[in-house]
Amino acid sequence: MILLTVAGVLVRYTHGRMALFPAKGLQLSRKAQILLTLVIVMVVLQTARTVTGYFLAFDDSDYLAQSTTALYTNTINQYEPQTGRQVDILAQDEPHHKIALWGIIWASMTQLTGIHPSILCRTLLPVIVIPAAYIIMYLILKDMFGGEEEKPLAGLLFLQIAYELGSCGGGVRQWWLLMYSWYGKTVTAVLICPFILYLFLIFENETNKKHQLQLWVLLALTAWAGCMVAASSFLMVPFLLGVLGLCHFVRKRNLLFCIKLGICTIPCLALYYITR
Repeated sequence: MILLTVAGVLVRYTHGRMALFPAKGLQLSRKAQILLTLVIVMVVLQTARTVTGYFLAFDDSDYLAQSTTALYTNTINQYEPQTGRQVDILAQDEPHHKIALWGIIWASMTQLTGIHPSILCRTLLPVIVIPAAYIIMYLILKDMFGGEEEKPLAGLLFLQIAYELGSCGGGVRQWWLLMYSWYGKTVTAVLICPFILYLFLIFENETNKKHQLQLWVLLALTAWAGCMVAASSFLMVPFLLGVLGLCHFVRKRNLLFCIKLGICTIPCLALYYITR
């Protein structure tokens, strides 16, 4: 998260396309203002429900247990959360989840704030993750619609409704963003991978060499941050970069671009090999 924050600030002040709205203020049409209001209302309602509601999450026995075990033993992954045995990390049950230090990060935050990791994850993280996910979705839609305001906002509202229906419908079960937003694999799916897609869309039209270098740094940091967030990033990030690289090669025949994308995947693939 620190890497993403620093990298996001880097792009925000070096690349104008990160602006959510026109630089001269909210110059929105009446329809866009209505859509923006509805989007904000949906974000507030969905975030409030996640923070105040109760969701039975069996994976908490692994993810939050990693945080609480580290907190109460004052160690990092020396004890297996499921059994309490002191055992080498690679010999533990599902060691790939232990290599990704998402739970350890929140145990460290408990040391700094004095707030239990269960409260931090189930209360603070949804307030950060849900709005951030929708912001990235909006940036992608805005780029796809050529900088318009109404269509991206309408598309974002449609996505919010789809997430809402998916969270409530027992047969759909698209609940990660709204119900389990504190999971590392949720952050990978709704923040890391969409942000990589957004960076790729910027790359497609960027000709300034200085901006290209900054974007490569940001892309690499984002991919590597994914390794710290969830074990699913070990394969999801390389797969996504591979698909995007293939699309780029088919369109522009730029082999060097694909090689650079491959370099960004090295930490992810190395961790997958170690823990497989």
